[in-house]
Amino acid sequence: MTDSYKVVERPAGKEALRALLHLILFHRLFGCIKPRTTEIFDLTLPAVDEPEIDNIVNIKIDQFWKTLESSANSRAQMIVVFSEKRTKKSWFTSNEEEVPWEKWIIEAQLTSKADPPQRNNAQNSVTRSHLQRCMQRVLEHVDEKRDAVPPIQAQTLVPFPMSITVPHVPVADQRATSAATGKYGR
Repeated sequence: MTDSYKVVERPAGKEALRALLHLILFHRLFGCIKPRTTEIFDLTLPAVDEPEIDNIVNIKIDQFWKTLESSANSRAQMIVVFSEKRTKKSWFTSNEEEVPWEKWIIEAQLTSKADPPQRNNAQNSVTRSHLQRCMQRVLEHVDEKRDAVPPIQAQTLVPFPMSITVPHVPVADQRATSAATGKYGR
C-alpha cells in the first residue's frame, strides 16, 4: 500500500511519522506484543510497547528525517515490507526465499525549511489532517486485506521477516540506487 504524507511542521511531523509507523507495526506484527497508545494532535493511535521495536522505529525515523532534511526537494521515502519464508524446491536442492505479502510506502515532504517550529498554527492542522487521513487508510487496508496475511508459523514478536528501508537519495532522483535497510525477523 502506498501512502503519500505531507509533513508541514518539523517537530510535529517527526512525531506524526513515528506514530504512523507504530500504527502499521501494531497491526502487522502479530506476535505477543505489549500495546500502548500514542497521543498526537488530539488523536489516539495504537503503538507497540517493546524496546526492540521502539529502537528500530527510532533509528528508522531518524534516518528518514535526516534524508528528508538533506534532500534538495525536502522529500523522503520509507518502505516497510512484510514477507513470508517459503521453500523453493528444484531438482536437487531446496532453498528458502522471502516472498513479500505486504508493502507500505510512506512519502513525506517538508513545505518550507525556513519556517520556525510552531505548535498551534494552521500548518499544524494540515499535518494533523494528513495523519488522520493516513490513519484511516491504514485501518481500512488492514481490515480489507486480512486474507493476504500468511499462516503464522512462529510464536515470536515478529513472526514474519520485516524490513524497513529508507533510501538515502531524494525521491525525485531515480538514477541513484543506494539504500539503507533495517531487517528484522531473520
